Amino acid sequence: MKDNLDDKFEHLIIGYIHNSLTNDELKKFSEKLKKSKNATLFKAYIKVNYFSIFSMNKTDAESIIKEIKSRINRKDTS
Repeated sequence: MKDNLDDKFEHLIIGYIHNSLTNDELKKFSEKLKKSKNATLFKAYIKVNYFSIFSMNKTDAESIIKEIKSRINRKDTS
């Protein structure tokens, strides 16, 4: 089970990703990143965030391609 400090650090990570940290929170975040354990946790969050964005964009791209092909097929049959 995570302790309260990990919860606070996770809150800082999420705030960083959402670009919503205050100056004081950014300073705390920077200090906490000096610990190897925290840096590893941060990297994991960044990878998950990147993968989530990539997956969402891939889905969007696939749906756009599908729509374009559908329009091409409609024009070809007209």
